[in-house]
Amino acid sequence: MSGITEKLNAQNERLISIKDELFVLKELMDNTDEDLSDEQMDSIHTLSEEQTAVIKRIESLEKIEQGLAA
Repeated sequence: MSGITEKLNAQNERLISIKDELFVLKELMDNTDEDLSDEQMDSIHTLSEEQTAVIKRIESLEKIEQGLAA
């Protein structure tokens, strides 16, 4: 397995982890009458930013991988 493929797999795993964490926070919001804490809101913001960055890294790695396959 190439280094690019390993990095791509790691980024995909991180993306799944981020989405799982965001899902838990969304469920918490949907299933309770209480507002989320400041810490939870900060987590949503941080995870959302990280999700965007991870998606960009995945796209870049996929372009590199495609370029090497051509």
